[in-house]
Amino acid sequence: NFIMFPLIPKLKILVYLAAVLWGLMLGWFYPTELQLFATLMPKGQEAELAGFYLYCTQVLGWLPPLVFTIMNENDVELYWGGVHLNLYFFIALIFFFFFPSWEQCIAITEAENMIVKGRGRVESSSDDDGDA
Repeated sequence: NFIMFPLIPKLKILVYLAAVLWGLMLGWFYPTELQLFATLMPKGQEAELAGFYLYCTQVLGWLPPLVFTIMNENDVELYWGGVHLNLYFFIALIFFFFFPSWEQCIAITEAENMIVKGRGRVESSSDDDGDA
């Protein structure tokens, strides 16, 4: 995290260690993010929620680099440019506290999938009645 970098200027090896750990965590994050999203996606809403996912990841993803670039181009210290990135983690943490537990999320998704399956059976039986 950028907060620790100015506090330990004499220990450059810690910065490199943090960079390696950061890279490993990002390499783990992106495939896991998509897997968790797909696991919680109710059947029948794949296209709708895939569009929402793309919106959140692509359209809103430009904001932190833009703010960082504006700060950098206006001669704000690099330290503050990095510290501002913590704001986005804090906002995400606030949203995280409002989420239900993982078990509740799975139960909600399974219940929605049962509703979709039930609708499919009703629609297919009404189609069969119309053919007779």
